[in-house]
Amino acid sequence: MVSLKIPVYIANGSEDLACSNTDIIPLYFIEQGKTNYVVKRYPGLEHNFFPIVDGKPDHKNGEWKNVMNAFVEWSLVIDN
Repeated sequence: MVSLKIPVYIANGSEDLACSNTDIIPLYFIEQGKTNYVVKRYPGLEHNFFPIVDGKPDHKNGEWKNVMNAFVEWSLVIDN
């Protein structure tokens, strides 16, 4: 990803155990002096952006709409 010249948007849920290394991605960009990225972390959500309740995803209260709206807003700003 660091070699990309286009803007990079990285979104993840803080409770996604499979993506624990996502937190270090900015370090690779910083090391290369790159600023063409944004990391958006969603606290309390798993990899499909559902909240975790009692250790399980709450499929009735997903945040996909909010996640995608944030991405679309970002992409509109980047495009201008």
